[in-house]
Amino acid sequence: MKFSAPTSSIVAEREATPAEEAVSVTRTLTAYPNPFQGRVTVQFTLPQSQSAIIKVYDNQGKEITTLFNSQAQANLTYHVEWQASTKPAGLYLLQLQTPSLRQQEKLILVK
Repeated sequence: MKFSAPTSSIVAEREATPAEEAVSVTRTLTAYPNPFQGRVTVQFTLPQSQSAIIKVYDNQGKEITTLFNSQAQANLTYHVEWQASTKPAGLYLLQLQTPSLRQQEKLILVK
């Protein structure tokens, strides 16, 4: 399943993971590479199906873009790409929000 947007692309795939390993995973949001130049991949997995929003904010707290705003299926790993080549170098905040979770990750864009 692939969706496209002007500043991001989304790929969702089911990853086979042993049950005991899936239970021990506490990080639902990661970004790589970080620091990055121009493009970063955001990965997230949710334990239950629910609506999810992923936004990027600059270091002043201003919303830069929404990378994902949809229903996310349980135990699917989503990969969202942010094309940030037109943005200035610096610190950005990535935020995943669902009805039951809010998680943030710092991103560093270098030129």
